[in-house]
Amino acid sequence: MIEGIPLWVVLLDYLLGMVMWTLIGRFGMGLFLPADSRFFFSRFFVRVTDPLIKRFEPITPGFLVPAMVPLYVAWFFFMFRFYVMPLSRSPALQIPVV
Repeated sequence: MIEGIPLWVVLLDYLLGMVMWTLIGRFGMGLFLPADSRFFFSRFFVRVTDPLIKRFEPITPGFLVPAMVPLYVAWFFFMFRFYVMPLSRSPALQIPVV
């Protein structure tokens, strides 16, 4: 099943998937833990995802509840993975093997 997919596409998809699920994990932890929690996993998720959330700040609507922002940013990664990544199967984007 993976034979026809270039390695760079698989690696990029895994990377984007990890980012997406990390953002979803931060959202889930945010439901039960305060933002400044000392719990190890919570601190990790906040430290890893804060740069992404700051980068998406210009397109984040102001009416969005702060607890929902990680889920909103994860939605962009979902959209890219499931609607743009399949275009990498296009013959025009294939690198010819010599």
